[in-house]
Amino acid sequence: MKKFSLKKLLSILMASFFVKALLYFTILKIDFIPIINNCIVVFIFALLPIFDVIIICYMIGKFKRMYLKIIFAIVVILIVFSVPYLGIVGLLSLKEPQGEFYFDDSKYYILDIGIANHIYELYEVKDKIFIKKIQEQEVPEKFKDYLKIEDKKSREIIESIIKIYE
Repeated sequence: MKKFSLKKLLSILMASFFVKALLYFTILKIDFIPIINNCIVVFIFALLPIFDVIIICYMIGKFKRMYLKIIFAIVVILIVFSVPYLGIVGLLSLKEPQGEFYFDDSKYYILDIGIANHIYELYEVKDKIFIKKIQEQEVPEKFKDYLKIEDKKSREIIESIIKIYE
């Protein structure tokens, strides 16, 4: 049986942390369509901490010295208690689509980014998985014929945005 070392465990935990950080900064910098964004958020904030706990618990059993077992048991407890806080951060990172519509041969998403009140952002789908934010000042010019939008809820949201910036 292979000897297990503390260095190996720490390197695995550091790699897991860097994967989480890289994925989180990726979703902050690159706008994905809501379903892909939300899948990445769930992966980061729900599945990776569970993976960390499983690996640490497995490795705790490999240690011979009691003080190492106690230290890593404390680490597991801290990870388990941090999951609800990570979940809150993850919920704040989710993109909630309020409307999806086609206008002038382009697909658009209306996302609700507000927590307590409704704050809407308008995104145009580029390629198939990336979206580009449309600045609020561009909305009145781009959607002059907003009455062509078939989805009633999306049309009402676009109308309210246009009224604000006219």
